[in-house]
Amino acid sequence: AAMYRDALRLDAFSEVAGLRAAVHCNVAACALVLDRSGEAVDACTKALRLRPDYLRARLRRARARARAGDFRDAVGDFDRYLRGARSSRAVEKDIADAERERAAAKQAIETQKNE
Repeated sequence: AAMYRDALRLDAFSEVAGLRAAVHCNVAACALVLDRSGEAVDACTKALRLRPDYLRARLRRARARARAGDFRDAVGDFDRYLRGARSSRAVEKDIADAERERAAAKQAIETQKNE
């Protein structure tokens, strides 16, 4: 993660928004592995500001939000990911995984309502 952050500090790098978004998304992946959901959400949000149609960042942020217990926003991100993925050439397994994770987040919202 530190190397990705170092790359983001390079001035020449700032001109390439797509690459910069990918690096933010990779920072998020590292944060998730380290169980730092909040950091992962922040990194994905930065990636999505640069490239709003970036499906991998959208899915990664949905997963990070679900891990952090922010199920409502996670469901929103899962929904946006699924809309985009169905209209692109996304891998069917990724779509199925996202649908399953979305359903789990929706169930968590219902569970929270009943507590």
